Amino acid sequence: MNGIAKNIKKLRQRKGLTQEELGEKLHVTWQAVSNWETGKNQPDIKTLTSLAAFFEVDIKELLYGPTPDEGRPKRKWMAVILCSLAVISWAICLPLGRYAEYMVREHSVAQWRFLYRLVINPAVFFLLGTAISSLFFLGRSRFPIQPAICRGILAAAILFCFLHGWMVLHLFWAVPIPRGLFFFFLTDVCWDNSWIFLLVGILFFVSENGVKAQERKSG
Repeated sequence: MNGIAKNIKKLRQRKGLTQEELGEKLHVTWQAVSNWETGKNQPDIKTLTSLAAFFEVDIKELLYGPTPDEGRPKRKWMAVILCSLAVISWAICLPLGRYAEYMVREHSVAQWRFLYRLVINPAVFFLLGTAISSLFFLGRSRFPIQPAICRGILAAAILFCFLHGWMVLHLFWAVPIPRGLFFFFLTDVCWDNSWIFLLVGILFFVSENGVKAQERKSG
């Protein structure tokens, strides 16, 4: 079995398709697919292009197999940095939370509680979300989400962070904000609901890196 045959079979199995299902996708018979995978015949240039587009790989990967994952060391260091920052920030966040409650209980100073619950805690959970995502994608050079979806998720995550920051500025510096938006964020989204920032951190990391992966592929 030659290299192209092995690569086509491996990519087909990665997609979870039978030879007949792959043939239907490419408008060829299953016998043609079988001949490619056994090395009896090789697809022509047009078919190779169709195969590469369907499997979302470069034609070189069909011909020579997967290239070394050059981005893995960078992803590894990114994961180490994000996880370290998440652990450190979490360790700092816990005593700050106790101090905020102490200030409210003993001195009736509520600003620390607002600062902790609306700025510090969400930031820690956001960072934790990016750290978790970096570990999950450490061994993955491809992102399974379509680029358009990645851009949409990234825009939504950035918009959410912007609106939350706007609300915080309103609380501490009286920056004008629509009343309905303010109360929605304060009561239904952010107050004592920092886990949502964990999800936003995950979505931000995944979508941002998905967009970058597509840009590298296009380049």
